[in-house]
Amino acid sequence: MKYEPPIPPYPLKDMSRNEAHHFFEWFLTQIPNRCEQLLQIVNSSKGFSTWKNDFSRDSLNPLGNWFSENVKIREITQTEIDEVYNSSPDWFHQVELEDWTLTNRTYSYAFDLGIYFGEALKYSIGDIDWILKTNSPSSVDYHLPILHHVGQLDCCPFHLMKIYAFGIARGSKGSEHLPVLFDIWYTNLTGQYQTST
Repeated sequence: MKYEPPIPPYPLKDMSRNEAHHFFEWFLTQIPNRCEQLLQIVNSSKGFSTWKNDFSRDSLNPLGNWFSENVKIREITQTEIDEVYNSSPDWFHQVELEDWTLTNRTYSYAFDLGIYFGEALKYSIGDIDWILKTNSPSSVDYHLPILHHVGQLDCCPFHLMKIYAFGIARGSKGSEHLPVLFDIWYTNLTGQYQTST
Protein backbone atom coordinates (compact mmCIF):
# COMPACT_ATOMS: atom_id res chain seq x y z
CA MET A 1 0.00 0.00 0.00
CA LYS A 2 1.43 3.35 -1.05
CA TYR A 3 1.34 6.08 1.58
CA GLU A 4 -1.19 8.77 0.64
CA PRO A 5 -0.71 12.07 2.50
CA PRO A 6 -3.80 13.64 4.06
CA ILE A 7 -5.43 16.33 1.94
CA PRO A 8 -7.55 18.56 4.19
CA PRO A 9 -10.38 20.43 2.46
CA TYR A 10 -8.92 23.76 3.63
CA PRO A 11 -5.57 25.09 4.82
CA LEU A 12 -5.51 24.68 8.59
CA LYS A 13 -4.67 28.33 9.18
CA ASP A 14 -7.30 31.09 9.24
CA MET A 15 -10.33 28.92 8.49
CA SER A 16 -13.71 30.58 8.69
CA ARG A 17 -16.30 29.19 11.11
CA ASN A 18 -18.07 27.25 8.34
CA GLU A 19 -14.78 25.96 6.92
CA ALA A 20 -13.68 24.82 10.38
CA HIS A 21 -16.89 22.85 10.91
CA HIS A 22 -16.56 21.28 7.46
CA PHE A 23 -12.93 20.43 8.19
CA PHE A 24 -13.90 18.85 11.52
CA GLU A 25 -16.53 16.65 9.83
CA TRP A 26 -13.93 15.59 7.27
CA PHE A 27 -11.39 14.93 10.04
CA LEU A 28 -13.69 12.59 11.98
CA THR A 29 -14.32 10.49 8.86
CA GLN A 30 -10.57 10.28 8.17
CA ILE A 31 -9.43 8.87 11.54
CA PRO A 32 -9.57 5.15 10.56
CA ASN A 33 -7.89 5.77 7.20
CA ARG A 34 -5.11 7.91 8.64
CA CYS A 35 -4.38 5.31 11.34
CA GLU A 36 -4.22 2.65 8.62
CA GLN A 37 -1.94 4.82 6.46
CA LEU A 38 0.37 5.26 9.46
CA LEU A 39 0.39 1.52 10.11
CA GLN A 40 1.29 0.75 6.51
CA ILE A 41 4.12 3.28 6.23
CA VAL A 42 5.60 2.26 9.59
CA ASN A 43 5.36 -1.49 8.80
CA SER A 44 7.02 -0.93 5.42
CA SER A 45 10.05 0.67 7.10
CA LYS A 46 13.08 -1.46 7.95
CA GLY A 47 12.95 -2.68 11.53
CA PHE A 48 9.27 -1.81 12.11
CA SER A 49 7.40 -4.57 10.31
CA THR A 50 5.85 -5.87 13.54
CA TRP A 51 4.58 -2.54 14.89
CA LYS A 52 0.88 -2.66 15.78
CA ASN A 53 -1.43 0.33 15.94
CA ASP A 54 -3.27 -0.92 19.04
CA PHE A 55 -3.34 2.55 20.67
CA SER A 56 -1.46 1.31 23.73
CA ARG A 57 1.16 3.40 25.49
CA ASP A 58 3.67 0.66 24.64
CA SER A 59 3.07 1.26 20.94
CA LEU A 60 4.47 4.78 21.30
CA ASN A 61 8.03 3.64 22.04
CA PRO A 62 8.70 2.11 18.61
CA LEU A 63 6.56 4.78 16.94
CA GLY A 64 8.80 7.47 18.45
CA ASN A 65 11.83 5.59 17.09
CA TRP A 66 10.27 5.47 13.63
CA PHE A 67 9.31 9.14 13.65
CA SER A 68 12.79 10.16 14.77
CA GLU A 69 14.24 8.35 11.76
CA ASN A 70 11.78 9.93 9.33
CA VAL A 71 11.72 13.62 10.25
CA LYS A 72 13.27 15.48 7.30
CA ILE A 73 13.98 19.15 6.68
CA ARG A 74 14.36 21.38 3.63
CA GLU A 75 15.78 24.84 3.01
CA ILE A 76 13.27 27.64 3.57
CA THR A 77 12.77 30.02 0.66
CA GLN A 78 13.05 33.79 0.77
CA THR A 79 9.39 34.02 -0.28
CA GLU A 80 8.40 31.95 2.76
CA ILE A 81 10.53 34.15 5.04
CA ASP A 82 8.91 37.28 3.59
CA GLU A 83 5.42 35.81 4.14
CA VAL A 84 6.20 35.16 7.80
CA TYR A 85 7.48 38.68 8.38
CA ASN A 86 4.64 40.29 6.39
CA SER A 87 2.02 38.54 8.51
CA SER A 88 3.78 39.31 11.82
CA PRO A 89 3.80 42.37 14.09
CA ASP A 90 6.65 44.85 13.65
CA TRP A 91 8.55 43.69 16.73
CA PHE A 92 8.84 40.17 15.26
CA HIS A 93 10.85 41.49 12.30
CA GLN A 94 13.88 41.59 14.60
CA VAL A 95 13.66 37.81 15.11
CA GLU A 96 16.04 35.85 12.91
CA LEU A 97 14.28 32.86 11.38
CA GLU A 98 15.92 29.50 10.88
CA ASP A 99 16.98 28.77 7.31
CA TRP A 100 15.12 25.44 7.22
CA THR A 101 11.71 23.98 7.86
CA LEU A 102 10.08 20.54 7.85
CA THR A 103 9.34 18.81 4.55
CA ASN A 104 5.73 18.40 3.45
CA ARG A 105 6.02 14.64 4.00
CA THR A 106 7.16 15.24 7.57
CA TYR A 107 4.16 17.51 8.16
CA SER A 108 1.93 14.72 6.81
CA TYR A 109 3.52 12.20 9.16
CA ALA A 110 3.05 14.63 12.06
CA PHE A 111 -0.64 15.01 11.14
CA ASP A 112 -1.13 11.24 11.19
CA LEU A 113 0.92 10.88 14.35
CA GLY A 114 -1.27 13.51 15.97
CA ILE A 115 -4.37 11.49 15.16
CA TYR A 116 -2.81 8.30 16.49
CA PHE A 117 -1.56 10.06 19.64
CA GLY A 118 -5.03 11.46 20.27
CA GLU A 119 -6.66 8.09 19.71
CA ALA A 120 -4.18 6.50 22.13
CA LEU A 121 -5.17 9.04 24.78
CA LYS A 122 -8.84 8.33 24.11
CA TYR A 123 -8.19 4.59 24.39
CA SER A 124 -6.48 4.99 27.78
CA ILE A 125 -8.79 7.61 29.28
CA GLY A 126 -12.09 6.39 27.88
CA ASP A 127 -14.44 9.30 28.48
CA ILE A 128 -12.98 11.97 26.21
CA ASP A 129 -13.46 12.63 22.52
CA TRP A 130 -12.43 14.99 19.76
CA ILE A 131 -14.18 18.35 19.71
CA LEU A 132 -13.72 21.45 17.59
CA LYS A 133 -12.05 24.34 19.43
CA THR A 134 -14.48 27.21 18.88
CA ASN A 135 -13.64 29.51 21.80
CA SER A 136 -10.50 31.61 22.31
CA PRO A 137 -9.89 32.98 18.78
CA SER A 138 -6.39 34.02 19.85
CA SER A 139 -5.48 30.41 20.69
CA VAL A 140 -3.13 28.56 18.35
CA ASP A 141 -5.63 25.66 18.55
CA TYR A 142 -8.61 27.77 17.42
CA HIS A 143 -10.79 25.94 14.87
CA LEU A 144 -8.77 22.73 15.19
CA PRO A 145 -9.74 19.31 16.63
CA ILE A 146 -8.70 18.98 20.25
CA LEU A 147 -9.21 16.58 23.12
CA HIS A 148 -11.07 18.20 25.98
CA HIS A 149 -11.84 17.02 29.49
CA VAL A 150 -13.96 19.21 31.77
CA GLY A 151 -11.81 21.21 34.16
CA GLN A 152 -8.54 20.20 32.51
CA LEU A 153 -6.23 21.54 29.80
CA ASP A 154 -7.12 21.19 26.13
CA CYS A 155 -4.83 18.97 24.05
CA CYS A 156 -4.16 19.63 20.36
CA PRO A 157 -2.15 16.58 19.21
CA PHE A 158 -1.35 18.15 15.83
CA HIS A 159 0.57 20.99 17.40
CA LEU A 160 2.26 18.62 19.83
CA MET A 161 3.54 16.43 17.00
CA LYS A 162 4.66 19.41 14.90
CA ILE A 163 6.61 20.80 17.86
CA TYR A 164 7.99 17.31 18.50
CA ALA A 165 9.14 17.07 14.87
CA PHE A 166 10.95 20.41 15.09
CA GLY A 167 12.58 19.21 18.31
CA ILE A 168 13.81 16.07 16.57
CA ALA A 169 15.16 18.14 13.68
CA ARG A 170 17.01 20.43 16.09
CA GLY A 171 18.36 17.49 18.06
CA SER A 172 16.66 18.57 21.29
CA LYS A 173 14.07 15.75 21.34
CA GLY A 174 14.57 12.03 20.89
CA SER A 175 12.45 8.97 20.26
CA GLU A 176 11.81 8.55 23.99
CA HIS A 177 9.91 11.85 24.10
CA LEU A 178 6.70 10.43 22.59
CA PRO A 179 5.71 8.22 25.57
CA VAL A 180 6.81 11.02 27.89
CA LEU A 181 4.40 13.37 26.08
CA PHE A 182 1.70 10.76 26.47
CA ASP A 183 2.21 10.59 30.25
CA ILE A 184 2.18 14.38 30.54
CA TRP A 185 -1.07 14.72 28.60
CA TYR A 186 -2.72 11.78 30.31
CA THR A 187 -2.15 13.66 33.56
CA ASN A 188 -3.20 17.01 32.07
CA LEU A 189 -6.48 15.57 30.77
CA THR A 190 -7.39 13.45 33.79
CA GLY A 191 -5.63 15.00 36.77
CA GLN A 192 -4.18 11.54 37.45
CA TYR A 193 -0.86 9.88 36.77
CA GLN A 194 -0.61 7.13 34.18
CA THR A 195 0.07 3.93 36.09
CA SER A 196 -0.37 1.23 33.45
CA THR A 197 -0.17 0.63 29.73
